[in-house]
Parts: sequence; C-alpha cells; structure tokens
Amino acid sequence: MSNTAIAEYFTEDEPFGPIVSPDMKDMDIMQTLFCKDNLIYHEMKLLPSLIIGRRGAGKTALLRSIYFDKRYKHVVELPAEVLFRQIISAIEEMSKNTLFVEEVARLWTTVFWHLILKKIAQCPIETNDIILIKKYIKDMGL
Repeated sequence: MSNTAIAEYFTEDEPFGPIVSPDMKDMDIMQTLFCKDNLIYHEMKLLPSLIIGRRGAGKTALLRSIYFDKRYKHVVELPAEVLFRQIISAIEEMSKNTLFVEEVARLWTTVFWHLILKKIAQCPIETNDIILIKKYIKDMGL
C-alpha cells in the first residue's frame, strides 16, 4: 500500500478522510485509517450492542473494524436496505394472524439469523462450520 493510495482518500472536501466508510473498498487502507485507540472501540469489542449515531459518525467503520480482528472465523456484511426489506417481507407473510409483539420479535430473530446463515453458506471456503451451515440451510429448505 502506497502513500499515493492513501492520499486519494483525503480531499479538499474531506480533509480528514471519507465521511462515509462504505465508499472505502480497500481493506488495507481502511485498517490503516481506522483508529482503534479509543474507549468506544474497546467497549464495543467487550460487549457489542446497539450502535447509534448521525450520518458520518463512523458506525459502519466501527462495524467493519471486525475485519481486522482475527478471533472471528467468518464475517458477514449484509446491506441494511436489502436485509430489512427481506425481513419485513418475510414477517408480513408469516404473521398474518400474529397479534403479539413477542411473536413478531421471534419471527424477526429467526428470519434475521436465517439470512445471515444463507450468506455464510455462500462462502466458497469449505470449513466444518460452513459445511454444517450449508446442511442446515438445505434441511430447512431455505
């Protein structure tokens, strides 16, 4: 990675780097620019929960920092606009007679994890975990 490659991310309009991290495609550059030396990053690693912030605050960059952590075997990135549309469509279809919030919450969780497992099952690497996930997806008819 060259200084020229990094320099491309610093412009007159964005002197501190890109405001929107999804625009960054090069993971080596992203890792170089991502600051891990802060309380928020350390707390998030200890107990991930809910991330809230204005546009450009670094929510996506924080989530993408997981790529740099070698303790995870598989990392799945799902575009929110696709994920939410699929979950809402599935829940609307499955909950025509559902009246209770708890039932809808269980449906949300189930559909969410099935979408994640389907994405992992598309991984070209054949580890024991992925083989098991692929079997589960097939057995569930997903």
